[in-house]
Amino acid sequence: MNNFITLTMRGKTFYRACILLVACIFLTCCLLNIQSAQASLQSELPVQLPQPAQLHQQHQPAQPFQSAHSTQSAQLKTLTGNTLTDGSISGSITDSTGKAMQYINVSANDNNGGYGYGNTDSDGKYTITGLQTGTYTIQFDPSGYNSQNGTNIAYYQQTGISVVQGQITNLGIVQLTQGGSVSGTVTDINGKSLEGINISGNNFGYATTDANGKYTMNSLPAGACTINFDPYSYNSANGTSLMSQQSVATVVQGQVTLNINAQLSQGGSISGKVTDSTGKALAGIPVNGHTSDYSGYGYATTDANGNYSLDSLITGTYTIDLDPTSYNEQNGTSLASNQLTGILVVQGQTTKNINAQLSQGGSISGTLTDSNGKGLLGISVSGSNKDYSAHGSATTDTNGNYTLNGLSTGTYSLSFGTNTHNAQNGTNLANQRTTISLVQGQKISNINLQFSQGGSISGTVISSTGQALAGIYVSVSGSDGYGSATTDAQGKYLINGLSRGTYSVRVELSNYNSQNGTNWTSYQQTGVLVVPAQTTENINAQINQGGSVSGTVTDTNGAALSGISVNIQNWNGNSYGYATTDSNGRYTISGLLGGNHNLSFDSSSYNSSNGKNIAFDSQLMTLVQGQKTDNVNVSLRQGGSISGTLKDSVGQPISGVPINISDLNNNYSNHSAVSDSLGKYTVNGLKAGTYGVQFNQYWNQIGTSAQQWYNGKYVGSEADPVTLAEGQKVTGIDEVLEEGGIVTGTVKDPNGKTLPNVDVSVYYNYSKSGSSYYEQVGTASTDYYGNYAITNLKAGSYTLEFNPRDYNDCNNTFYSLQRYDNQTTNAKATPITVKAGSTTSGIDAQLQKGGGISGTITDSNGNPISDSLSISIYDVNNAGYLNSAQPYSNGNFVINDLPVGTYKIYFYPYAQYAAQPPYVLEYYNDKTSLSAADEVIVSLGKITTGINASLQSNGVQAVAVTGVSLNTNATTINVGESQVLSATINPSNATNKGVSWVSSNTAVATVDSNGKVVALKAGSATITASTLDGSKTATCTVEVKDNTQTDRQNIALDKEWRITFSQAVDSSTIQSNILLWKNDPVTKTKVKVDITPTIDTANSKVVIVKHLIPFVTGTSYELSVNVGVKDMSGNPLSKESRLSFTTK
Repeated sequence: MNNFITLTMRGKTFYRACILLVACIFLTCCLLNIQSAQASLQSELPVQLPQPAQLHQQHQPAQPFQSAHSTQSAQLKTLTGNTLTDGSISGSITDSTGKAMQYINVSANDNNGGYGYGNTDSDGKYTITGLQTGTYTIQFDPSGYNSQNGTNIAYYQQTGISVVQGQITNLGIVQLTQGGSVSGTVTDINGKSLEGINISGNNFGYATTDANGKYTMNSLPAGACTINFDPYSYNSANGTSLMSQQSVATVVQGQVTLNINAQLSQGGSISGKVTDSTGKALAGIPVNGHTSDYSGYGYATTDANGNYSLDSLITGTYTIDLDPTSYNEQNGTSLASNQLTGILVVQGQTTKNINAQLSQGGSISGTLTDSNGKGLLGISVSGSNKDYSAHGSATTDTNGNYTLNGLSTGTYSLSFGTNTHNAQNGTNLANQRTTISLVQGQKISNINLQFSQGGSISGTVISSTGQALAGIYVSVSGSDGYGSATTDAQGKYLINGLSRGTYSVRVELSNYNSQNGTNWTSYQQTGVLVVPAQTTENINAQINQGGSVSGTVTDTNGAALSGISVNIQNWNGNSYGYATTDSNGRYTISGLLGGNHNLSFDSSSYNSSNGKNIAFDSQLMTLVQGQKTDNVNVSLRQGGSISGTLKDSVGQPISGVPINISDLNNNYSNHSAVSDSLGKYTVNGLKAGTYGVQFNQYWNQIGTSAQQWYNGKYVGSEADPVTLAEGQKVTGIDEVLEEGGIVTGTVKDPNGKTLPNVDVSVYYNYSKSGSSYYEQVGTASTDYYGNYAITNLKAGSYTLEFNPRDYNDCNNTFYSLQRYDNQTTNAKATPITVKAGSTTSGIDAQLQKGGGISGTITDSNGNPISDSLSISIYDVNNAGYLNSAQPYSNGNFVINDLPVGTYKIYFYPYAQYAAQPPYVLEYYNDKTSLSAADEVIVSLGKITTGINASLQSNGVQAVAVTGVSLNTNATTINVGESQVLSATINPSNATNKGVSWVSSNTAVATVDSNGKVVALKAGSATITASTLDGSKTATCTVEVKDNTQTDRQNIALDKEWRITFSQAVDSSTIQSNILLWKNDPVTKTKVKVDITPTIDTANSKVVIVKHLIPFVTGTSYELSVNVGVKDMSGNPLSKESRLSFTTK
């Protein structure tokens, strides 16, 4: 029933009041991912945020160069051991009359670090040499030509230009045309002209505002252009904190697009002082501040007095990182990094006295040698803690020595990269890793390693027609390292420097597709075994045409949403893609495999940047490889929120605690927050549903509060749910967090040898529906000395697991999995007790040697099964579950951490998007129960092979879907109402009865995964149901009628409207949800009329609507009330309703 009760009129005089809301969007810069043309081990350095010069880089007119040249990454370019000549690009440039153009700057760059540039000569010719094989974007910059000739020639670029080493790519004649211009004025919100604001186009163009705030930007190509208004230089010169802004202009060739204006508002600021432990001011310390999703970001360097100020910040809760690395290098100090969390910022205000003290850090040092004991020069060493808030790096000297300084308390992952050393010395030493725990100020020495010959992976990448593909990025990752390469002209790649282990090889086509306009699918192969001093050959990939999905994202009013993150992924994780909606709300993701995918729309960054609360959404869909799936449109609704306050056991607020939201299956959404200085948090952008709330999910952060779920629960399966209606604001989700407990110990073998890289996990035991479950709540890996520490544990009883599988993979050993204390199953494990704020030490393990099993899983036709399958191991003697594994992409599996004993094996197929598992479950050997399964004996130091399984399709033979029908082919519903459509699958015994639902017009009607259709506004939409098996479809046409009330005639020109609701109205929800439109009789369109809706001071249930200019005689108007009008608790008060009327 509609809560919109009455509409009445009263005569009033009108006054004009205008409020301008400016959406301020921070510009971010992406660091170029430089990829080597040979095997390239990527060290685990933390992500470095861009400096201001990168965030606000000014485009200056190109100056003439005497010669063309290029620059490439300083790494060996050959992939196969043969020296190849560099590639080149040449061509000539003329104007539209064919006249040669001199001083045109031509640049070429790809995504793998290759680039070059040069100028045209008097004949308009150019050549760029020294380019590596790859796919390039070519930019033609006429700014130098324009300045010398007084012209307005447009910038131009070409993408997808292939370059092969040893060959010349001739682009022929490029003809540059006349450009367009954009002009406007930039002021602050008070109308003051702003001089010195930098203006830039999305790809080309640059200007600066003059003393009157005016600018003109020339040489722009025709079409839509995003205009960026950047006040960074102005702020620096004037001590202000203005926010950047964007607008979209349409550029017309030979014309000036006028009045592209901007009003810049003040942002928030954070200021403070940085000192050392003696109180001495520290100059030159980089200070980075950011929100949890980096939509808010600021950077500064402390001045001579140690002061800093982060300006132009959006409202939000910030984390500040202080990195003294460069200061230490310049001053010979060893200060540790520091991090401040939970800092609340409000636009237009300054959060002061956010001071920090940097103390002396610890250090890690050692010597790296080859197998003969000779020191190794040029090995890169990097170390970082779990969340990358602390890090260090070094390169070994001529004696192989290294030192990492300035380290704060934590457990560090150390990576030793042989990339540069191998390139300079023609060697193939394997990369290595280890972990080290230290306390701030502690100096740890003698972390020495000996390097031996590494293994390699090689192969060829070809298209489905057999054509070799050059410039394709290939990466490998495994338990003890990863590397990358780019294919050469013959499509070949070689990746060196790999340690012993099993690797996954991925051929990534996303950049290639975007540069070349292709739609190739990426490729992935798992279970590739690498052995030292050997090359694993013929890991080839044949690339096929992929499918694609595209559509438009809008709000419920049909307005395009720019900056929404769109992600798609199948259950196996080998088909995925992402995009961000453009200024028209459009997105396209290509290169996808066929099959069932989950398509999600993440609004978190959009909300942070625009001060909105739009809800996320997702849907299941079926793609057909090689086909386009267009018009997958979505209308995102108003989001709800969850908020609360966090305190410690004595009632003090706790800042800096991460809060994450999960769905009922405990899968984390992209919605999170960090508690501010008052302990308060708010998580926005939530659609209607039931959620779990987790506090402090990050493990291994010493000295912080315990991780737990809402209402003091240990795990998500027990957490008290929080239910949201659409747009509802749920408050009071408060939590008292105790200080976390710690568990420590050491892992050795029977001879006392310490074992690094053993995974140690903490499990919490709980009962549900009469069954016992164990859920992981903490994890760590043993360090160089075999030590581990697991922190942030809530007081209680737990079991521990010691898993040496990664260690075994890398060292070709057979240490066996163990539960504390010397048990094989969780059921028999000795529990440990953890106390709040205390350390439970001495939880050690001595791992015995064991063996393993291996085999291959196929279907009844002999095809490998790798997806959605678990291989579970049961210990016969201890009568319980021991361990599990998943097969590689070729169907093979190896489990190398089993104690000597007798086991039974269970092959359990499951499917994320199917109504039932695709294969019949099976126990070894072709048995249907655990008791009947054949026993498998594991012997010391051996792999028991041939534990194979051939799984039958569920029901012996899968029954394919032949068709689908709906309960109705057409229906009519009113705005605000809903109707559930049901699908009938034929035949009735089909194996997979899953259905996905899509609306052709989500601005009119949406449909969820259960077929529920919700009418949003008048119009027509087609609802399509697609079967997940076979992509059979059925449609229903939905006509939506509005709630327009009976026309009213002869309305006075000075009337006002009074709208009465059933509850008191939240005034913050009426401005954007109560609208007045004038029906233009000439253009046949609706024109928005300025109004001022206000709450009646005498009755908070009544909204008074005043229009700001008199009505026009004899004109038709429409007053609309949207669903966004809420009561004081955040609940909707009305369906969409309208009243049409005509004036006298």
